[in-house]
Amino acid sequence: MEEKGEAMNERDIIEKIETEGWYLVVKRGEPLADKHPERIMSKNKFPSFERLTFRIHALRQMFQRHITETEIRELIVRGEKIEDYPDDTPYPSCLVSGIANGRRLHVVLAYNKVDREAIVITAYEPDPKMWTDTFTRRKP
Repeated sequence: MEEKGEAMNERDIIEKIETEGWYLVVKRGEPLADKHPERIMSKNKFPSFERLTFRIHALRQMFQRHITETEIRELIVRGEKIEDYPDDTPYPSCLVSGIANGRRLHVVLAYNKVDREAIVITAYEPDPKMWTDTFTRRKP
């Protein structure tokens, strides 16, 4: 993000979020189903969507952890859904695990079926102490 030709730092971004009402950043793009029709049928993949929305928390975590939007999109397409949270509100959500740009990442996504909207809740590099070698199952 840039303002007046200078890169914005985390403090500037948080100030804009708080003072200018940046509570969601919506990125529109091609529906994933057009390029990846197999994703609609797979229970281990996130469903296709028409709109990708990032919550404030996700933006802050991504900024702090140097995770890009491109990495999130790659993870959604290539990653594997490893946990479901069907009772989450206001929308059911899930945990997706995969490798994006050479990094093992997890992203928590909610899905609004009515608007075909994917909502990024948070993203992080999983802690090897908490996950198995494949980072797809929690250690007991």
